[in-house]
Amino acid sequence: MTETVMETAPSAAAQRVVVVGQGYVGLPLAVRAVEVGYAVVGFDVDPERVKRLQSGESYVEDITSDRLAAVLAPGGGPGRDHPEDEQGRELGR
Repeated sequence: MTETVMETAPSAAAQRVVVVGQGYVGLPLAVRAVEVGYAVVGFDVDPERVKRLQSGESYVEDITSDRLAAVLAPGGGPGRDHPEDEQGRELGR
């Protein structure tokens, strides 16, 4: 089996990723996608989780609050709790 590890986003100029669920799998995935150049929108149905992320507080052991802060877009937050919210919250790029 061949394993492929992406170090950078392919043609990162216009790539966008939406990660549904910002838990122990979704949050690290979203953070890493930002780190390699993707524009990321994180979505979660838990409003408390969204509030914590928007304040820059990570509740996932593998993602420090400092690492989370490094990927947050200026004026944005890391998640949404309503799909109809067109503004969304971008993690960064």
